[in-house]
Amino acid sequence: MTFNPNIPLSSEQSKLLSDLQKDLSSEQIFWVSGYFAGVSTQLGINGSAVIQNNTITAPSSEIADKKITILYGSRTGNGESVAKMAQSIALESGFEAKLQNMETYPTKELKNEKNLLVIISTHGDGEPSFQAKEFYDFIHSKRAPKLDQLNYSVLALGDRTYLKFCQVGIEVDKQLESLGGQRVFDRVDCDVDFRQSAQDWIKGALTALGGATSTSNAAQVSASQSSSSVLEVTGEYSKSNPFHATVLDKTFLHGRDSDRQTIHVELSTEGSGLTYEPGDSLGIYATNSLELVAKLMTLLRFSPDTKVQTENGKALLHDLLIHKYELTNITADVIQRYVELTQNEELKAILTSTPNVKKFIYGKDVLDFFTQYPTDLTPEQLIHLLRKISPRLYSIASSPLAHPDEVHLTVGVVKYTSNNRDKTGLCSVFLSDRIDTDENAPVFIEKNNNFRLPQDATTPIIMVGAGTGIAPYRAFVEHRAELENPGKSWLFFGNRFSESEFLYQLEWQRFLKEGVLTKMSVAFSRDLEQKVYVQDRMLENSKELFTWLEEGAHFYVCGDMKQMATAVHQTLLQIIQTEGNLSPEQAEEYVTNLQKAKRYQTDVY
Repeated sequence: MTFNPNIPLSSEQSKLLSDLQKDLSSEQIFWVSGYFAGVSTQLGINGSAVIQNNTITAPSSEIADKKITILYGSRTGNGESVAKMAQSIALESGFEAKLQNMETYPTKELKNEKNLLVIISTHGDGEPSFQAKEFYDFIHSKRAPKLDQLNYSVLALGDRTYLKFCQVGIEVDKQLESLGGQRVFDRVDCDVDFRQSAQDWIKGALTALGGATSTSNAAQVSASQSSSSVLEVTGEYSKSNPFHATVLDKTFLHGRDSDRQTIHVELSTEGSGLTYEPGDSLGIYATNSLELVAKLMTLLRFSPDTKVQTENGKALLHDLLIHKYELTNITADVIQRYVELTQNEELKAILTSTPNVKKFIYGKDVLDFFTQYPTDLTPEQLIHLLRKISPRLYSIASSPLAHPDEVHLTVGVVKYTSNNRDKTGLCSVFLSDRIDTDENAPVFIEKNNNFRLPQDATTPIIMVGAGTGIAPYRAFVEHRAELENPGKSWLFFGNRFSESEFLYQLEWQRFLKEGVLTKMSVAFSRDLEQKVYVQDRMLENSKELFTWLEEGAHFYVCGDMKQMATAVHQTLLQIIQTEGNLSPEQAEEYVTNLQKAKRYQTDVY
């Protein structure tokens, strides 16, 4: 912030305000704005705002007609950040804006809503997050009320790399309409780069609800500034402005006999101002390999000095393909854009079936695709077809208490052969092969408030993970090692071979010896003739596991969603039913209550 003569502050006051802003998180900025709004109301200043509980009230002669509920349901913090941005802009538009998390929203209130903005994400194979499930199930149930009085709009958050992109948002939008709701602004489906789309939706939806009539130019500027700050992570650096972290060390965790690679990576965040808690993730922007880019340009007959027109002027196509666009995989949206350009009938048929799309894209990269379906493209057409590189998220494997100004990762290196070519994952091989120690990687912190240690450090914890799913538990145990009187902890870990794939074995043995880790149960599926998995170890210890739960233990699962996490969930239900002498329905209720109490948390992919 620089001094502006039109601002009614002295230069000293302006400097103080600017210095304060630099040290505040987005949440703190939001609180401070409400504090001063409350002060101005007490002083009788017109146009002020008051924050009461979760509702922002803007003085307005039309306020009785402009109540609005902003309802969000998301596992990560993205949905909440958009909801807070919507609340801020709604205030400037003259609404009384009430913020609600679907996880705690009383569904009986839905029938009384007049104006509703819904922000909801899709997870896995078109599923609602746990935070949104109760609301989702309610509106699809026989108990759902008629909503003839409701004006609504939906923002769907998703990822186009998944075939059922924004599926939950699509279904919620349709169901609200079928219950009688009036859609006042069309649903917007957001990809991982959601900032601008979210802002456009908020402003469009609020205008449709009548917000534009009381929004001055000054208010619009203020709302725009607020929306930008709400989406930022604490500190100067964020997803849109990553910090370039220095690689301090890389260690290969697998033994020589393993046909896989897992690496431990340590990065420096010194001077960044980035903060994190155990359970958070680190986002990394990787670059494509020079070899893959060269092969693609040769196939498409582009010379090394080929340039392309971008929104920022002309740039070398070679550089854009290295730094900006996904080449290591093919997604349904890429195929769709190619079909729109070429009208390829074979690909049209594939797009009509989800199983066919899954089968087609498996193991394919962009080079495979254009080899199989060659066509003459201009550089601009190529760029239009491709999707931009999205950051890869890795669960942080360190505690900030144990390693100040550092972030550690556990990375499974993806290398495979498909279509007679050796291929690699984008980010894992970027970290293992394409970046050395003392070089920099663009990173940011992705908060995960739904995968957290208990606030009371004496609370027992049960941690279940396989492969690189061990990462956050290293952070958990390291963190508790730095605290006084930590509670009991039990780790279930699975991998293929004990001799070559027992990740962090020496560290776990040390933690056990020191008493920071109370118990460890391991399952190595390929060591014995009959395969053994973490869920089998859970069953072997079912009585003790249930006792820990009855004592208040928190239960965590990290790893593969479709197989491991699903199997663990079913095993947990079985244990609770058997050891608690409960019916299947009672066991389901027991687990649901664990989830509601934040005692059963998952970080699955």
